[in-house]
Amino acid sequence: MKKSILFLGKSLDKKTQKNINGGMFSNCPSSPTCYGVSGVPTPCGTCEQYHLLPQECKMRVKVGVSCFQQ
Repeated sequence: MKKSILFLGKSLDKKTQKNINGGMFSNCPSSPTCYGVSGVPTPCGTCEQYHLLPQECKMRVKVGVSCFQQ
């Protein structure tokens, strides 16, 4: 069974793997991983901090709806 699973699909080169895993956005902060979210065990950043992130980093974090209310 293991051998049959290993041969599914094709192998990916390093550049493609980085694109899939988000490796090309290494300038994104590693923490906090959430912004404007309350009631979670890890401390989250503020909505202001979220809005200062580069656009490509905004796609990689959890954001509370309060950051989009006007």
